[in-house]
Amino acid sequence: MTMDVTPAGQVTPGALPAAGGPQPTTVGPAPPRTGAFSTVRTRWLVVWALVGALLIMGLTQAAVALGLPVSDELTGVLLYLPVIAWVWFMVVRRGGVNLGAMLRWPRLGSYWFVVAGLLVVQFLFSLAAITVTTLVAPWMFDSLEGVGEGNLALAALGLVVLPPLVEEVVFRGVLLERFTVKWRVGAAVVLSAVFFGILHADPVGAGMFGLITGLLYLRTGSLWPGIIIHFVNNLVALVATRLAGPDTGTDALEVSEALVSVGILLLLSLPFLAWFIRANWPARGTPTPYQLHEMQVGLPPRSFDSVAWSGVHATVRVQVTSTHVEVSDEVGSPIARLPLDRVRAVYPANVPGGTEIVLLLNDGSWTTLRAPWGDPKMTDALSASLTDRVACAGSPALAARGAAGA
Repeated sequence: MTMDVTPAGQVTPGALPAAGGPQPTTVGPAPPRTGAFSTVRTRWLVVWALVGALLIMGLTQAAVALGLPVSDELTGVLLYLPVIAWVWFMVVRRGGVNLGAMLRWPRLGSYWFVVAGLLVVQFLFSLAAITVTTLVAPWMFDSLEGVGEGNLALAALGLVVLPPLVEEVVFRGVLLERFTVKWRVGAAVVLSAVFFGILHADPVGAGMFGLITGLLYLRTGSLWPGIIIHFVNNLVALVATRLAGPDTGTDALEVSEALVSVGILLLLSLPFLAWFIRANWPARGTPTPYQLHEMQVGLPPRSFDSVAWSGVHATVRVQVTSTHVEVSDEVGSPIARLPLDRVRAVYPANVPGGTEIVLLLNDGSWTTLRAPWGDPKMTDALSASLTDRVACAGSPALAARGAAGA
């Protein structure tokens, strides 16, 4: 029968295990680092994309050998399939990420005018960056030769529809959120923008685009503004490509005129972009939209096996939910249940043979948990899981949710 946890002892503060780090303090509302994105491994995106690309290229080569028509536009569409599969199976199904939380339609009101302004100035900056890249390294655009000039439907699907949806979800959604958990939010914005830029023929313009849309995601709490900007940007590029035809480029005799154009474009775009970046750069510890979502609806449960608990002699299985610590024996029979709103502080304590985690309760009693063989990695994971969920359990948003469901 499940019951409230029996305290390990009613003791004076001096009798508590000595803290191995900072002294115990009341847990504050910090951004959670053990949510759904803590289990997502983005390195597998590279594996899925490369293996998928090799398979698709092999299939297309075989189709060409058999005399079947395979266009560059069709190949471009197919190359998105491995990335979509990775997002669905590894991020949504296995990682438990709710993409809907990042794809809610934002209520921005007049701020849509700022989004429209970003669309214009970002496009101007991209034109300047493309012009410079064409002058300095024209070979970078060799891979884009003929792109968008074939079948219009496939070109629209592969250039206008799929890139905004897939790339914004992957770079501004998954990578930014995962990098925030691994490092911090500012580094996540920069790294996701850098990776986005590297994968494009115009790395400077695409990198700035990734930086702006990443900050826009943090500012609005939704991927849709970035998706819309991405969509319009690619649509204009496709229309320009179809109208201009294949024989366009920057001639060596026009370098001076091109540099003047670059200067004008930067003068029109950089001040607004610099203002937006400065005004919306996240402070250290700023929660991302998905972290805010998890703080409101509750963090996913985390389970730990073979944990030593001060309440029993045998090892137990501990599951930390958004509202309770559930303790059961190795066969799953419940032993105890501790509501997290009874926990005042969570801190590590040095003991012979390793480190244990102390849960200081509101009434002054305490209980301890210890990873098997003092495993430091598991100790850190258990401590972080407890700290995050105690903080969220004490937040007004989660308390209101719990009261509404009672």
